Amino acid sequence: MASEDLKNMKRVELLELLYQQQQHIEDLEKENEQLRQKVEERQIIMKNTGSIASASLALTNVFEEAQKAADMYLRSIQEIYEKAREGKYINGLQTPASHDSPKGRHSAK
Repeated sequence: MASEDLKNMKRVELLELLYQQQQHIEDLEKENEQLRQKVEERQIIMKNTGSIASASLALTNVFEEAQKAADMYLRSIQEIYEKAREGKYINGLQTPASHDSPKGRHSAK
């Protein structure tokens, strides 16, 4: 509005204009605050998403290492089993064939 228009307005009209402008400012401030809250929420979500992705990656690595350890354990058990089937003596363990001796059996009375 031009300053000439404002000069020609009555006091009541000017007050009404001021009131409308004040209402408009308050509405914009409310909208601004809502938008700020949405931005903060999205930043939190993005931060948490990064944290979740990092945690997921770390868990994946833990599971991969656990799987490797389990695979190694199974391979060693299979090797022990194969050696036992061949009748070989393994790290202080007696093979099933060595238990068949008369000393190792209990006699029925």
